[in-house]
Amino acid sequence: MKVLLRRNVANLGKIGEVVEVKPGYGRNYLLPQRLAVTPTKGNVKAVEAEKQQYLAEVARERAALEVKA
Repeated sequence: MKVLLRRNVANLGKIGEVVEVKPGYGRNYLLPQRLAVTPTKGNVKAVEAEKQQYLAEVARERAALEVKA
């Protein structure tokens, strides 16, 4: 089963990657926890927008921590 990751998942992949997982893992854990979605064109665009927002947030946090240091 192929899924598109919405969040970083340890030992699986990062945001925006399409990964192959066992059907039970995808159906019973990743999809209900909203960690992944099915890889359609619309979902790919939505996840790319989420990824850009996430990267901007990480950069903002890193800048704030550098100021404190």
